[in-house]
Amino acid sequence: MSIYPNAILVTLFDSDPFISIQTFDQRHGQSQRFFLRKDALISQLGDDAEGSATELDLLNICTVTRVGNNIRFNILWLHGNYNDDVSGYQQVFFVPVGKAAKVLTGEKVKHLSYTPEQMPKASIFFTQTAHKAIAEADKLKLHAIRRFFRDNFCYGCDEHLVVQQDEWVKGFYFFSTVSRYEGGICLHDTEVKGKDGKPYPKLYFGLHT
Repeated sequence: MSIYPNAILVTLFDSDPFISIQTFDQRHGQSQRFFLRKDALISQLGDDAEGSATELDLLNICTVTRVGNNIRFNILWLHGNYNDDVSGYQQVFFVPVGKAAKVLTGEKVKHLSYTPEQMPKASIFFTQTAHKAIAEADKLKLHAIRRFFRDNFCYGCDEHLVVQQDEWVKGFYFFSTVSRYEGGICLHDTEVKGKDGKPYPKLYFGLHT
């Protein structure tokens, strides 16, 4: 089906008041259909979308999240019953925002999605101030930086982004030399519970455009 072994062919079509989602990959073949409420997708289409939208369809679970210029779908395809063991598999795939929105006009949408590691990434240039900030980061902050650049900027390989330090947001500022993309990469701090039940500090960077 594709030179990418983990590629997923996604089909979205209007099943008013739902959006029907069906997938095909080499490992699992063709999936059943997931009926997603249109409101769940609409809530993630805007540039100011926050959080995620989660929907249930029988035993199946779908979480929809805006990630950069893409919509991330995380579906658990499950079978069984509530009184028995439940089994199944998980699929995570990305559809460009503009393409996903077309299904709301009644258009049938098909998209070949790669795994996050295979998705085309924008080329990124770090200024001297950004290099200095990364070099001086402690272990916790450095881990957050690496995690952010691993998971973001899936704008396509024809995009060129410049990243510089921004002390105002305790992070970075980026802008594109090709298109209109620009914004802040802001540092946030929180706490998570470890396996021992104790709270531990956690840092993460959020994308604000």
